[in-house]
Amino acid sequence: MGMVYIKFTNKFLVNNEKYIYLRLTNQKKLINMKKVLLFVAVVTATSFASCKKDYTCKCTTTYSGSFAGTPSSTVDSGKFKTTKKKAKTICDVYESSDSNSTTTCEAVK
Repeated sequence: MGMVYIKFTNKFLVNNEKYIYLRLTNQKKLINMKKVLLFVAVVTATSFASCKKDYTCKCTTTYSGSFAGTPSSTVDSGKFKTTKKKAKTICDVYESSDSNSTTTCEAVK
């Protein structure tokens, strides 16, 4: 499939609505200016939105075996900016288990 060239040629009014004349490689089409502006606004807003957020690993250690009866402890890591999937992977590194304790972690905003 070849390149598509877009050329905005003329602006004009039809029934008091602004339209532009759009030429797409041998195809001619009228597009309402309101739709074009709405599309541009949505694309612009989406480009400013980031998928990266601040996350913290919240880790809880539960004791068992010879330490049974010891209250559970919860520790929060420092904040880091990443995606939710990567935050989960980072927090999984902190999880551990042995004969006396089990540490589970979750990524929280």
